[in-house]
Amino acid sequence: MDNVDVWNTNMVKDFKKLNNTLEVYDMWLDKYIDYIVSAKKTIIDLGCGIGNDTLFIKSCGKEVLSIDYSDEALKIINQNVEGANTLKMNFEDEWLLKKESADLIIANLSLHYFNTETTLKIINSIRDTLVDGGILIVRVNSINDTNYGSSSLDEIEPHYYEAMNIKKRFFDREDIDFFFSGFKILNCKEENVLSRVHDKKKIVWECVFKKEL
Repeated sequence: MDNVDVWNTNMVKDFKKLNNTLEVYDMWLDKYIDYIVSAKKTIIDLGCGIGNDTLFIKSCGKEVLSIDYSDEALKIINQNVEGANTLKMNFEDEWLLKKESADLIIANLSLHYFNTETTLKIINSIRDTLVDGGILIVRVNSINDTNYGSSSLDEIEPHYYEAMNIKKRFFDREDIDFFFSGFKILNCKEENVLSRVHDKKKIVWECVFKKEL
């Protein structure tokens, strides 16, 4: 199955698990409300999935550009979020955002699917898209997640695995420092996450980065 088919299928499954009603099921962004309300430009929800974070940002009265690779995800957002602004972008292969066009980018569980070279390229593109002083808020898989080291995972490179047609990276603190070296780290710690969509706990790195020249 092609990767986009996998993602389209997963997005439909996620939406059905929420009884076909989009809602803000994870209030993780609530602690970052000051960054959200102070954003002067359109906020970017990078790898938005079915749009739960988009819905939260919209509820704060802010404009948001919801970006994903999945047509099904963007269709769900367009049908369920009033005034939605969506963009299909496979940011592994292309980058459609202008330089210094955003002051806040949120990437929730969307940056841990790529090999080292591609991950660095994407993060560099994110940095270029942010204005000086712009903020990047990220959650990525931790090596302390229960899936890390599972016998069902085939290792591609250190901390990077494939299982069931999906590649996933798991980060330790050294990885965070390496991949996000172009940013100033304002906050970075491991968090336990319980997703109502996937109905299981995850351990993630939750970090806030600032672009400085």
